[in-house]
Amino acid sequence: MLFSSLDAAGEIGAYRRWEGRVRAAGQACEAASSAAGGWLYATAPRLPIWLQIPVALSAVAVAVRMDDAGPRAAVTTGHGARMWHVFRHARSHARLRSAMLLSVVLGQSTFVMVWLIQPWMQRRGIPAVWFGPLWAAAHVWLALVSLASARIAEAFGVRTTLIACALLAVAGYATLSVIDAAWAAVFYLCLHDDARAPGTAARDGDQADAPADDRASVLSLNALGFRLAFVACGPAIGALVDRVGLEPALGVLTVAFAVALAAALAVFARAHPSA
Repeated sequence: MLFSSLDAAGEIGAYRRWEGRVRAAGQACEAASSAAGGWLYATAPRLPIWLQIPVALSAVAVAVRMDDAGPRAAVTTGHGARMWHVFRHARSHARLRSAMLLSVVLGQSTFVMVWLIQPWMQRRGIPAVWFGPLWAAAHVWLALVSLASARIAEAFGVRTTLIACALLAVAGYATLSVIDAAWAAVFYLCLHDDARAPGTAARDGDQADAPADDRASVLSLNALGFRLAFVACGPAIGALVDRVGLEPALGVLTVAFAVALAAALAVFARAHPSA
């Protein structure tokens, strides 16, 4: 709806900036909730859940009051046929397919470490009471990266930004696998850089190349691909950690993500020669 609204207003060039602001607002809210979450849980374990209910209801209220950016053609096909049409379009459209592939691989490089950073901190002797504040600080950093993401992509170009973020992701895994000190947790921020700066650029590609009536469906398909990728990789990564240990597993992930990101970037570069 953001892309369509800006398109209708003739301000499509501002999409990256607004997408970065939206993501920054979300991360700032998550940082605040993370900082308060531990205290709320300690006060009453169900309190965070009860407080989430009015938040969810407020989101429903906002959605109800939103207006469509413009008229859309009537959908005459069934939901199944429409879904198949969106899938076929994404599969046959090289630019869109490459953007979605890169988005999924970059997303996995970040999301996997979300589940491994807490045992990593625990093994370094960081008290559990600090997990909430550290998580909040990471999301504050992520909000700042989101705000700057559009300007970074405009200043250095989409391809250079994506390559730099892929290198940061690999460097984050490599560093966390070899440095046995609590202060090395700062390198987790490399993966937060990877999460937002390229995400805004890749989503811009998804939106621009998606059919006007199916932009939301394309984003949903992208999200589905991301979740299915984690369903496929997550158990295997967990088994690897159990078998060889956390640090050796991070070393394996360093190599695996280096190869996967290089391949995804090569496909993206071929499909987007002017990026």
